[in-house]
Amino acid sequence: MRLKFLWLLLIIALAATKAQGAPSESELLLKLDGYVAKRDYYMQVKERRLDSLKSALRGSDDLQRIDLNNKIFFEYYTYKYDSAAVYARRQLALAERLHKPELAEVAKIHQALSMSIGGFYSQAEALMRSIDADKLSPKLRYYYYYAMLWLYNYWGTYCNDDFLAPEMQRLRIGYINKVIEIIDRLVHTGDSREATTATESLLTTNKIEATRDYFRAEQMYLLGENLHECAALYCSAMRLTAINDRIYACSAYGAARCYRKLGDTDRYLEYIVDAAISDIVCPLKENLAMQELSLFLFERNADNSERALRYINCSMADAQFYNNRLRIIEISKIMPIISTAYNQKLSAKEQRLRYILIVVSLLAAALIVTSFFFFRQHHKLRLSRQEVGRQMLAMQDLNARLEATNRKRETYLWLFMDISVAFIGKLADYRKMVSQKIKAGQGAELLRQLTSYRVAEEESATFNARFDKAFLELYPNFVSELNELLTPDNRIVLPTPTSLTTEARIYALMRLGVTESRKIATLLFYSPQTIYNYKTTMRNKAKNRDTFEADINKLCKIISEQHS
Repeated sequence: MRLKFLWLLLIIALAATKAQGAPSESELLLKLDGYVAKRDYYMQVKERRLDSLKSALRGSDDLQRIDLNNKIFFEYYTYKYDSAAVYARRQLALAERLHKPELAEVAKIHQALSMSIGGFYSQAEALMRSIDADKLSPKLRYYYYYAMLWLYNYWGTYCNDDFLAPEMQRLRIGYINKVIEIIDRLVHTGDSREATTATESLLTTNKIEATRDYFRAEQMYLLGENLHECAALYCSAMRLTAINDRIYACSAYGAARCYRKLGDTDRYLEYIVDAAISDIVCPLKENLAMQELSLFLFERNADNSERALRYINCSMADAQFYNNRLRIIEISKIMPIISTAYNQKLSAKEQRLRYILIVVSLLAAALIVTSFFFFRQHHKLRLSRQEVGRQMLAMQDLNARLEATNRKRETYLWLFMDISVAFIGKLADYRKMVSQKIKAGQGAELLRQLTSYRVAEEESATFNARFDKAFLELYPNFVSELNELLTPDNRIVLPTPTSLTTEARIYALMRLGVTESRKIATLLFYSPQTIYNYKTTMRNKAKNRDTFEADINKLCKIISEQHS
């Protein structure tokens, strides 16, 4: 107990040392501005690292590809959601083909992590629940619990209410406890010497202490325990990692939260700037620090609106690049407030310049100097207004896309209800018919009707007609975009404007997420082999056979990527 107390005093003292001689607010923000100016450079470094890993894939065998796919997934995990999801799916397919069950479990956790960030919370939870955590190795179980706690973190943030959010937090705390238990056990047994690709080197010797301090701090913060001790643990994790590490960025953000709750705004500013810089250096596109910093600066002093607008634009660019819908929605609520204040500040500044012109114009000797100053400043203001106008147009375009997303969801619901009503009606008719035949003692006639191929054909025709009409209303450009993936001689021609060909219908279902041949065969009243044959034929007609099915998922995107 005494040793634990002395250790606690030591980390608190070390945390206090950081605050001594702390830089001023202007120095911190100037430092951050320097890193903001180099955002493109850090992204280029990241892209070169990704290009190197992708190049290595071309000359590798299957086992090497698994290792490389893991590395590429973790590079994309906090950088670009859509790409991370693609490599998670490829990893799963490769592991299953090689009959490597443990590697398949890793790939499933990859998928669940990417789905969590993409907002598919219930699907991610279902996928994770399909894995038996008790049968996993300790390190892989750590990764399982790690993925679960981030799932409930994102889910709770999305809920942001008094009903579901507390339950999400309770589950998150439970998995943090499990993560800490596994780390303690691995440290005790000395099993942290070698890391696996599955854990993204989270459990290497030089990082395990930082990881443990970070999760202990998260545990204390969520339980509302001693904030000073909590901040000290975050600072300890920062000292044990480098600035280009996600643990550093998360720990700096955590320390900033503690100091803000404690009312220490100077330390809050110091650590939130550290977190924002770390996000840029990593680079992490799934981040919060810059977004919160911009709002903090604006709320602290409306005169900071220009810098706050610059920072919130960086956050929006990151969210759009990452395709993080949750962050885009959050930033969309903040940006108009800051933009309006900045516009008002510009108007006030312009008004003051007019008063200065009137006063200075009375001094004939200074008329030329004053006029030059005014027109120069007026030109700058006009350029700034144009920039604000462009930002407002971008925001309006974003809102329109979000509204389109909502309309698409409503159409999905309408499609489900329409098909459900049709088949419920069919079921009622069959029940009535069966009842009548049984009462009339016409069992043989009933059996003949139920086994009739014509019935299945009618059901198939009814489903196809309803599905084709609804899908083409939902994605009117689907067939034209699909044809762009095919060679010119093999493009699809629809029989009517409201009906699809069998090939188009199969890939329409795949675009909606129904990818298994067995499920497609059930919906379209075909055998799985027939569906497989159709897919093979279509793939042979594609311009790029290797990426054809992955390219299908990119068709008719609601919100297009801003960066390739």
